[in-house]
Amino acid sequence: MGRTRTGGALSKYANLERFLQGLPGRSWTAEFREIEQILGFALPPSALKHHAWWANDRLGHSHAASWLNAGWRTSAINLKAGSVTFLKGAQSAATARTELPPALQAPTESASPVHSPPTISPHAETVALISCGKRKASAPTPAKDLYLSPRFRTARAIAEGRGWRWYVLSALHGLVAPDQIIAPYDLTLMGAGRKHRRSWASKVLKQIDDNLKPGAHIVLLAGRDYTEFLAEPLRQKGYLVNEPLAGLRQGEQLAKLRSLSFESRSSSSQQPLKSKPRSGNGYDGPIADQLQVDVGRARDVAQTLYAAFAPGGVGIFGEHSMPEDVLPQGVAPGSREHLNFLTLTISVDYMRDAMELWRAARGAWRDATTRYLFEPAVVAQTSTEKLKADLVRTGLALRPNRDGNAWGTISRTLTRKWKSDVKTFLADCGFDGPTILTRLHRDGAWSASGWTPDFPLLRGPKIGPLWVRTLRDNALLKLSGLEDVPIPVDVHVMRATLCSGAIRGRYCGSLETIKHAVRDVWRTATKGLQHPDGRPMIPLDVDEPLWTLSRLGCSRRGNGPLASCPSDCVCAPACVEGRIRITGTECDFEIPV
Repeated sequence: MGRTRTGGALSKYANLERFLQGLPGRSWTAEFREIEQILGFALPPSALKHHAWWANDRLGHSHAASWLNAGWRTSAINLKAGSVTFLKGAQSAATARTELPPALQAPTESASPVHSPPTISPHAETVALISCGKRKASAPTPAKDLYLSPRFRTARAIAEGRGWRWYVLSALHGLVAPDQIIAPYDLTLMGAGRKHRRSWASKVLKQIDDNLKPGAHIVLLAGRDYTEFLAEPLRQKGYLVNEPLAGLRQGEQLAKLRSLSFESRSSSSQQPLKSKPRSGNGYDGPIADQLQVDVGRARDVAQTLYAAFAPGGVGIFGEHSMPEDVLPQGVAPGSREHLNFLTLTISVDYMRDAMELWRAARGAWRDATTRYLFEPAVVAQTSTEKLKADLVRTGLALRPNRDGNAWGTISRTLTRKWKSDVKTFLADCGFDGPTILTRLHRDGAWSASGWTPDFPLLRGPKIGPLWVRTLRDNALLKLSGLEDVPIPVDVHVMRATLCSGAIRGRYCGSLETIKHAVRDVWRTATKGLQHPDGRPMIPLDVDEPLWTLSRLGCSRRGNGPLASCPSDCVCAPACVEGRIRITGTECDFEIPV
């Protein structure tokens, strides 16, 4: 639930899955253009020309997996009108047949109209093609030992760990067998022109035909520079092609490979841990077959934490407030100025120290020379260079280009479309939480440079729900549908979830994968609980208590196998021993079951 199942890295069609998950009703007819707006990129030509692309077949087709995972199926496809109808009620992801490991199911498009989609044979050979690396040995050596980068070595470990035949995609030699001795060279396809890469791919296609059997499963462990002119022609030739690294940047590719490498070791050396949830808890999330998910324990933790954190409670290590609770001087809760302040500050809250970020925002507001940063109409007229310089000077931006571009784009969106008033946009969404999140993903425009979302960064899986929560808790707006808004999972919420024993077992892999599991745990755990004011409790209610618990308590524990939290914690009875390590892209923990 909540993710396209690619075992770590999100599928390129993840935005469509998220959109469908939050879509009310049982039927939705969408124009192809609308789907492209949700995805943030153009549909492939085959989607516009062939009904087969829209088939409800997840096997090797992550675009179909996106709507099937969300519980929807395609029904009526009208290619002439450029529209498709989705009906709610697809088969569950758990019952879907798959041949390759789920982590290696990756973005694919259907075959050319001249060729039928490849038939998946259980006896077909799987072959990995691994791109070469810049770091090389200094003397002629077998290709498998020539490349020294962590990325190449990790990809090699995946192929060998799964028992696949594999080849190197060499920028100089094309397809190279692992034992072929070659001399070091200084050539890469990264940054090479399209003509050169197209010519290289043509040579490699001929080499593949000479060495592989028709219908083989090909796993491309390579980036776009190597696969752009290779993947689709291979599909047209009848090969089943998977691209687990599609759409990922350089650093993200290594993180993905490491998570796949761990899965390769785990699958060959041990049985996955089985879920042992309390009887009748109904949990069926994405890690239910690997780890113990104790929803009953999570329910107890949710009630204890909320009671402690709420006004009148004992507090969590004495705290009852969050960094965003302190208003800028002279600003009234829920005012136009307050909504702009919350919106623009939260848009750059990515891997930031929240205390420092909000302190910097209040400082920028106090400074008469930088208060304009929170006035969209003024920002829209400010040069990009000045905007970035002021964001950096105030401490609001740690990544000048990304943060500055997002801040400027959101300001222009509010000015151009919503009268420089966030509330006008919210009113257009009906003040409905799921609709707000959907619009953050969907709204945007095409230009000569491609698709530009109206709300970059703010549309993220953590930042979007966080913004919605602050609209309720800080701006005091009355929003509907909040029970369907997921908890915004950051490192603190994840750490508190693990330390409290809601999820236990062994895991080492993508941070994004486990984030989805954390969202599902708290979605399930809060069902049926009662809020002190008489309404049902929802996942957003436990965000602040969990965040505070981790920041002041769980973060102080060590990383050793017997590490535990401070004894004066309100959740001490639920605290579990174990090793927990969380980095920017990966999560590694071992918590006794």
